[in-house]
Amino acid sequence: MIRFFQLIIIILILTGCTSVKIKKTPISIMNKIDKTLENMEDIKILRGFLKEKKINWLKIIMPLTNELEKVAKIKFGKVLLINPIKNNTDLSIPSLQITNIIVNLIDHQNIFKLIPEYILINARKILGLSEEDNLITRSKAIGLARYLQADYVLYSVISGNQNNKNFEIQIMDVHTGEIFWSGSNRIE
Repeated sequence: MIRFFQLIIIILILTGCTSVKIKKTPISIMNKIDKTLENMEDIKILRGFLKEKKINWLKIIMPLTNELEKVAKIKFGKVLLINPIKNNTDLSIPSLQITNIIVNLIDHQNIFKLIPEYILINARKILGLSEEDNLITRSKAIGLARYLQADYVLYSVISGNQNNKNFEIQIMDVHTGEIFWSGSNRIE
């Protein structure tokens, strides 16, 4: 818990927040925090977060969604559940933004009938899944898709580390669980 507050203070100091009353000088606080957290994973995560460059997610995702039009096994007009993206990295990823890009690109192609967000939210409440639960397992995603009578699930994952990240999309058949299409793209 103390480490969490220390990270918050570091972020506030580095972003120039003036609303925090600090009795000590920022330099003395930084020195104390650096000594306390030296060689700890939190510093690596914070440094990675601060150095993170802007990623063009549309450029990464669009080629993969365009490949879907060429998949012979996909039947047009079937119902698709788009699962929120799973983050398997130690970095902060804008999951909601990425999921929205996927939804917009798939919807624009008119290949699938997408499950509307309000229906998805209601189904999650009925099944007792919290809004914070990103359905990070394939089995949860397939279970929810079956409940909503979807035909397919789009499952996406970002994996790797700060220097080597990869984005992958899979389309699974809800009835058989078969992954019948998968595509990946390196995140530059």
